[in-house]
Amino acid sequence: MKKLLMLLAVVFMATGTTFAQDEHIDWVKLEQAQKQAKKDGKFTIIDMYTPWCGPCRMMENSTFSDPTFIAFVEENFHAVKFNAEGPNPVIYNGTEYKNLGYDPAKGNGRNSMHSLTRSIGIQGYPTIVVLDGTGAVVKKIVGFKKAADLQQQLTDIIKK
Repeated sequence: MKKLLMLLAVVFMATGTTFAQDEHIDWVKLEQAQKQAKKDGKFTIIDMYTPWCGPCRMMENSTFSDPTFIAFVEENFHAVKFNAEGPNPVIYNGTEYKNLGYDPAKGNGRNSMHSLTRSIGIQGYPTIVVLDGTGAVVKKIVGFKKAADLQQQLTDIIKK
């Protein structure tokens, strides 16, 4: 009986740990976020990151994994994750943007800046870009932010 109880306890603890690790922001494509924002008027946040950026990875592993922050974002925003030096074309406010200088041989290293990144005026990574329901840039939040700090800055934007 003790062995059965111990086994059940281990299973429950492992299941709880699995659920905690599965928590994440439901990132969508920019085109989808803009369509939804036009319907519901919510703001959109874009995480402009690069694979080689240490602070970007830190935000992914801490800020964007914080359960309170995840719930806040899911309730109040459409969330987009965008590789600022990636190869994928994207449509923003009816215009297609590409990375014509992308070099696949560079892998996850530094690459050419995507034309959307350049168009929005991103100068460092990570940058969180906040768009209103029409797709206009409301604010750019540059650099690593802890979950509570970023949530406060985003709350201030919502309240305005």
